[in-house]
Amino acid sequence: MKFSFRRVIHHMVVFFICVLTSFIIMERYVDDAISKMIPYASIAVFLLIRFIGASLLYFVYVCMYSIMRYRRIRLFRWFKVYFSLLYLLLLGFMLFAREPEAGNVKDNYIPFHTIDLYLNNNVASIYIATNLLGNIILFIPVGVFLCYVVRNRYAASCLSLLTTIGIEMAQKHYTIGSFDVDDILLNFIGAWAGVLFCNLSLKKGED
Repeated sequence: MKFSFRRVIHHMVVFFICVLTSFIIMERYVDDAISKMIPYASIAVFLLIRFIGASLLYFVYVCMYSIMRYRRIRLFRWFKVYFSLLYLLLLGFMLFAREPEAGNVKDNYIPFHTIDLYLNNNVASIYIATNLLGNIILFIPVGVFLCYVVRNRYAASCLSLLTTIGIEMAQKHYTIGSFDVDDILLNFIGAWAGVLFCNLSLKKGED
């Protein structure tokens, strides 16, 4: 594919419009929800989510442009790599880009204790969704990524478990979160679901 200065300027303008659109949508409709769902989210998280939103809008544009001009989607593999890296960066910011909480951390080493607290103490639905379902959904792409890299669901499952344990231990060590065995359980369920999904996709690709 030949690149021209005119085409580069064209895509720069389109991406700039996508960035502006993402910032406007986030500020009007998304920021408040994120603040409630992730009260510890840093400015870096909000900025990165805006950038991911802009990238998604730009991806939609590129897909439409490619289909109309070339009758197929071009550079799709590079977009998958790009969004995978963005997601891992976002996950890192969400887990570690917060202030230390020395003295305010309550660890939990009893399985299902935290889950029981959320389900049986009239906790608001948004906090249940954030802390229980959110911990599952957030790690689904991790399982997909690991399975895609190692191409073995058993190895990917073991790596997923080690990853979730490592994250909890790091948060405990740097006092940027509590060590909660229920977080490990929920994160692993999400990652394992991602491993199964990726494994099925790889098998279909081989058939």
